[in-house]
Amino acid sequence: MILWDRRERETTIAGIIANSLQVPFYTLSAISAGVKEVREVIAEARDKERAILFIDEIHRFNKGSRMPCWVR
Repeated sequence: MILWDRRERETTIAGIIANSLQVPFYTLSAISAGVKEVREVIAEARDKERAILFIDEIHRFNKGSRMPCWVR
């Protein structure tokens, strides 16, 4: 599922969905997380029956989209 909101409330919306479904909610930022962190969270979530992993700024995993954090 892809969430987009002009007011940058995607994390909040994903958390509300996870809470209403009563499933574990994991969140990462692609600005600070890498493949290692994503794999760690997926490994932890595999022990659960269901879970939601929210990755904020996922487009940053595309190396062509990376920019220094001070450029916004």
